[in-house]
Amino acid sequence: MQQKAVWSVLASQCFFTLFNQISFSGPALIITVWAGASGDNPFVQQLMYYGATIVTVLVWRYYFMNRPWCSFYSACPLLLVVPQLIVSILVSQDILRDRLFYRLMTLFNSASFAIGWIGSVVPLTEIIQEGSEGAMVGLTLSLYFLVGIFVQTNSVGLFEGSNFYDVAEVAVDTTRARGDVLKALILNYGINALSLFGLFFLPRQKLDTQQLRSYGGYTKCASAAIVTFAVILFLYSFSISIMTFIPGTACTRINGGAGC
Repeated sequence: MQQKAVWSVLASQCFFTLFNQISFSGPALIITVWAGASGDNPFVQQLMYYGATIVTVLVWRYYFMNRPWCSFYSACPLLLVVPQLIVSILVSQDILRDRLFYRLMTLFNSASFAIGWIGSVVPLTEIIQEGSEGAMVGLTLSLYFLVGIFVQTNSVGLFEGSNFYDVAEVAVDTTRARGDVLKALILNYGINALSLFGLFFLPRQKLDTQQLRSYGGYTKCASAAIVTFAVILFLYSFSISIMTFIPGTACTRINGGAGC
């Protein structure tokens, strides 16, 4: 983990995985309801999702595989944030509430997921050394699942987003409720955009990664920083989970409660 090539790729993975997965489920659900798409067929949604994913992988294979990584992977947060921001503005402000328009715009989210998945696999293959394949894959998956558990733990607490608006006003669809929901979503997309900082750690291409692995040297504090980051995520998620079983703390908002 002290190799510069290794920790730089892992750092970019952490940024992308953490900030791209954060989603305020409450405001996002309201947008779906206002757009009239809450009752759409799940099979059709999955078909659109996997179809867009396959197309994205093919586009990468034939057009971007040998191009600079940043030029392609930067599209992950951009395709996640920009289309959703457009949909949120049009739907929340009652400018365009159309189910078909909403579903078509979700195709960009699927493309963003596919790019993020490619970005988590391709750089990893360039930093794995012979004899350490299992350890490197295990380390990467551990960080990925720790970040995922952290996000899921807060999905009914910090990242639920229902504290930004009044449910009664949302039901009536007032002007104030529309503004509050839009502000919450803008905050959400701002957090997603922070994943762009991960591009600063990402090497330019596979050749640069291989050269960095051979001649990039070592950073002694890198392994300690990675371990500390993983431990903090684990302890936080573990503590929140324990608090949900304690009556005195289960009601706190950070656990998804209504407040003590």
